[in-house]
Amino acid sequence: MISYLLEVTLYQFVLLAVYHVGFKRYTFFQVNRFYLLLSIVISFTLPFFSIPESIQQTPIMLPEIILSSAIVSPTEIVEKTTQLWNLDIIFYVGLIIFSALLVFRLTKLFKLINSNPKQDKNNFTLVTLENENEVFSWFNYVFAHESKLSDETLSHELVHIKNKHSIDILFLEFVQVVLWFSPVVRWYKKELQLVHEYQADAHATKESVTSYATLLVNELFQVNELSMVHNFWKVNQIKSRIKMLKKMKTQKIKSLRYLLVIPLLAMFTMEYSCTREAENSSEIKEIKNADEEVFNFQVVDKQPQIIGVDESFTKHEKYMVFQKAIMKHVGDSFKYPDQALKDTIQGRVITQFVIGSDGKVKDVKILRSVNEDLDEEALRIVNSIPDYTPAYHNGKAVAVSFMLPITFKLQ
Repeated sequence: MISYLLEVTLYQFVLLAVYHVGFKRYTFFQVNRFYLLLSIVISFTLPFFSIPESIQQTPIMLPEIILSSAIVSPTEIVEKTTQLWNLDIIFYVGLIIFSALLVFRLTKLFKLINSNPKQDKNNFTLVTLENENEVFSWFNYVFAHESKLSDETLSHELVHIKNKHSIDILFLEFVQVVLWFSPVVRWYKKELQLVHEYQADAHATKESVTSYATLLVNELFQVNELSMVHNFWKVNQIKSRIKMLKKMKTQKIKSLRYLLVIPLLAMFTMEYSCTREAENSSEIKEIKNADEEVFNFQVVDKQPQIIGVDESFTKHEKYMVFQKAIMKHVGDSFKYPDQALKDTIQGRVITQFVIGSDGKVKDVKILRSVNEDLDEEALRIVNSIPDYTPAYHNGKAVAVSFMLPITFKLQ
């Protein structure tokens, strides 16, 4: 999950950088809005197209196990190693926190609607605020003090309502909950809100650009901090909005440049996929000498598990039990080689092995060597891993491949 979301973030960064360099200054506001929204959707799908073809046989990397020359209990080894997959826990904690923050902001908006006088107009509902320093809109609601609701500001806010800009922002709020760790999503939201303002300004300034720009400058003050609303006087956007008001319309022929994104994105995807394929082939090495077809742990219908595991456990819980069982076995079996201790040798050995369709460990090999003594100890440990219930795919027991990094560390 984490690796997938990081790939999504990478694609978003590339697409947004292309927008920033190539299209941001164009006056094709509706096209820019469409580009920003579509690029977010595309970023979630592209990782599926960039998966190497050899994924079926590619071994999955188990968490690294660090073995110390000091006397350490197997339980301590498991506790130290499990810190690596605690990233998943951190991600879900962040997901919960940002979900709660979104609910809080939505609740605050609904409270604002319900606690202030409302008037139903032709195409919107006016919520009259006590604070004279606020004018903003959200879906079909316009929030304002009556003294600040001029024809220009109302016209501006009605464009937001007509074009359903609030749906765009709410969509980005949900994306930000999932990608809460990504600054790129915040950049996206900033750019999209600016495009919304450009669209609304363009409609509101059909009569006089100068008087409208003067209105923006003269009415700068403290505004509502809710990130989901369209605020007429958002201070950090005023300068950009005034510059865009005075900008000449972009020539229509330049709209063809948006089509260049397609080959550019295709080239980037192919390059990234080929790079990752090369890394896999150079370090991982597919298992070609195995006596049965070998599958990747993540593509099988049912993953291998310890014998007697509680069947009421979820797939993720069974995987955690599987991981901990291997860690405990390594901790129980480990003995730092005497010669390596004398020669003060330490390092990271990467092993590869297969759990066959019979549940037995086989085809153990060294992918990354450090020293003959450490390599032999790593092979001995992995070869002594007990039997497991085999993986199943399409109703048949199948073999699955793994990589297990073992780091020998002198204390």
